[in-house]
Amino acid sequence: MCRGQGRGEGDSMCYALKTYEGTDTVSQALRRMLAGDLPTYRVAPHPLNIIGKAEGTIVGGNMSVFNDLAGSDFDPIMLDDIILFIEDTGEGMSKVDRMLHNIEVRGLQSNIRAVIVGQFNNYKHPENGFEDMYAILHEYLQHWHIPVCYDFPVGHAHLKNFPLLTGARATLEVESDGVVLHYL
Repeated sequence: MCRGQGRGEGDSMCYALKTYEGTDTVSQALRRMLAGDLPTYRVAPHPLNIIGKAEGTIVGGNMSVFNDLAGSDFDPIMLDDIILFIEDTGEGMSKVDRMLHNIEVRGLQSNIRAVIVGQFNNYKHPENGFEDMYAILHEYLQHWHIPVCYDFPVGHAHLKNFPLLTGARATLEVESDGVVLHYL
């Protein structure tokens, strides 16, 4: 996708690099991270956020990609003590519903200490009685009794694709006045 072959403008994961030649905030954050300067992200509150604090290893990403790894040696959700981040583009709400159900059926939500919900775009809505993707995600995640942050700036949305370092330990603190993700 870095060659700009997304479904629409801004879909490419590397859109900012290509368009702004490294001068935008997303590209600058990536450059600092690659130089070893791990960020602390502060994100505005969202009405669906579930308050709490958790520590874990950050795993996840595009739901369709990591769902295809289910049950393999590379299944990120099979790890213990994780902060799962999820985002997707172009997936139907019913498919995301099945992916979340798959996590529950496999009993793997017990491995998840917190969830970071990134950008979901280019999906058909409303579907299955839900008005938007966050509503269907909230239907599941509110029952997991863990901190959840919605609308984190990671995914395929234009200039809302800040880098997350998977495999790194971090704390996620979700409060009524905002969210802090801090690498350890």
